[in-house]
Amino acid sequence: VAVLTLHDQGKLSVYDRVDKYIPGFINDNTENITIINLLNHTSGMAANLGRIDEEGKDLVLPSSEPVSLQDLVEKFKSSKLKYQPGKRYEYNNYGYTLLAYIIEKVSGMSYADYVNQAILSKANMTNTFYKLNLAKRTAIGYSGIGTNDISPAKDEFHPSWIVGAGYMFSTTNDLAKY
Repeated sequence: VAVLTLHDQGKLSVYDRVDKYIPGFINDNTENITIINLLNHTSGMAANLGRIDEEGKDLVLPSSEPVSLQDLVEKFKSSKLKYQPGKRYEYNNYGYTLLAYIIEKVSGMSYADYVNQAILSKANMTNTFYKLNLAKRTAIGYSGIGTNDISPAKDEFHPSWIVGAGYMFSTTNDLAKY
């Protein structure tokens, strides 16, 4: 919604190339990766957070230490493509992290501030937050569902590693407002 809002305002186009906002990003065929490819998971990027491609390369495991969006962009700047952009769907959290970075560059605001101003406040979503902004510990999920080894999931990485790709919390009432 944030990207589409900026598109509607004429501040970016979903058809813009990613390297317009991140010069030198993914050198092989980078001219073919557009914002819409990031939105619909058709970028072809091998780079992803916490996942290994078929060759065991381009793995960046999130850590418990905070990271900036600029550092995340730099970690994958020399990554390769797995396939030609627009030719195949493959879920990729990193694409949404790149979108958060582009939103920051275009809006001149932090990703969280922009989403709060452009979307949450306009919809009166007063009970929707980012984990980075939560004062109290949140509910804990479980891992091992469907096995005999069910245990509470661990928060093994800092939420800054997936800005734009997750760690938003909301209530059903706020979702109805949305």
